[in-house]
Amino acid sequence: MDLDLKQLRKQHGISQEYLAKKLGVSRPTYIQIEKGEKELTISQAKQLFSLFGTSLSEPVPQSARRKKGSYVPTFHPRKF
Repeated sequence: MDLDLKQLRKQHGISQEYLAKKLGVSRPTYIQIEKGEKELTISQAKQLFSLFGTSLSEPVPQSARRKKGSYVPTFHPRKF
């Protein structure tokens, strides 16, 4: 599923700096994650979803999904 992290972050009124600190990364690294230039680890994805009050198993609201034609980081859990 394509997730618009920027839109989701703004809907919750959370800053990039705050999320970067919570994820244990620098703000520039978080910006790369938000732009889809860097992928989240499973641990980071769980933490991020927790901060937004949801989980990886819950559907993402339509308003937080990327519009067609724009790139977004996609989380694909690996099966072991």
